[in-house]
Amino acid sequence: MIKYQGDVIASGHYENPESSVDICASAMKLIMRHAAESGINNEVPALITPFFKRAQESGYGKEQLAAVYKLLE
Repeated sequence: MIKYQGDVIASGHYENPESSVDICASAMKLIMRHAAESGINNEVPALITPFFKRAQESGYGKEQLAAVYKLLE
């Protein structure tokens, strides 16, 4: 997955996602909820979640997960 997303970033083509920012953001919400319910550490999901939200607010929700990188450019 990491190599694939790196290839997407290198190509600059974020359309036709296998896993969109919207899907990943929804999954991260579930992970956060399950972590809270289970009492397990949620530091990594808590760090990542705001990036997904910003990407969605920037109009990247339907694009590849790698589109989050655009926030860092």
